[in-house]
Amino acid sequence: MPIQALYQQKYNRQPSLSEILSPALWYDASDSSTVTLSGGTVTAWANKGATSGYNLSLTSGSPTYTATQNGLNVMTYNGTDRMVTTQLDSVTHIFVASAWSAAGAVSGN
Repeated sequence: MPIQALYQQKYNRQPSLSEILSPALWYDASDSSTVTLSGGTVTAWANKGATSGYNLSLTSGSPTYTATQNGLNVMTYNGTDRMVTTQLDSVTHIFVASAWSAAGAVSGN
């Protein structure tokens, strides 16, 4: 039985090196100047990317902000925490670096 592609993304052009090295959206939890707190809860997260705006704001939950992983600040989400931007209307590529822990085990992804 042949395999059929259900979805195919076509690109009009290759991204330039400056586009690759200057992402439009960049949220860096280790940079405390980009994080707004209310008490211990993260309420906003500023975009450091090449495109102005696109800041994230808290819509539900209460993510926390601490300096606990390898000396770097990190955000902790409980599964119901949500931060969104209303400015994003199209996405071409998303890369996420995160780590999760359960029952004392830590895994970097």
